Amino acid sequence: MNFPDALFPQSWALGAMLPLLAAWLWCIVTAPWKRLADSGQSNVWLGTIVILVMVWSMKAGVKPGLNLHLLGATMFTLMFGRQLAIVGLSAVLAGVTLNGELQGHPGWQAFALNALVLAVLPPLLADAIRRGMERLLPANFFIYIFV
Repeated sequence: MNFPDALFPQSWALGAMLPLLAAWLWCIVTAPWKRLADSGQSNVWLGTIVILVMVWSMKAGVKPGLNLHLLGATMFTLMFGRQLAIVGLSAVLAGVTLNGELQGHPGWQAFALNALVLAVLPPLLADAIRRGMERLLPANFFIYIFV
């Protein structure tokens, strides 16, 4: 679901920058950065970023059209929360875009649109579903895994 540069006009790319910057500002101000002060947590966070860059660069998927983008974003959100997931997924998308640039596929023009769709929306949606299920269903390991 990575949008190419030529798919949307330049005005859309510039217009997507404002909500992306607002989301980044919200994440930087409210993220639990003290959680990453522990070297084990920071190593897992950075390792998750590196692994997702590799998986997203390979365009790995289960079936055609079902890529692991959203599964990785959901996993990142459940591991670290929505703010750290948005920051981390933005770094993942920057790494994937840089990798594509090095292979001759430009993608920086549509970066803001891609970041909104791949790095901001999935963590917010996954966290909203998690909160709703915590309210509606009993606390159970299998409910956490399967829902």
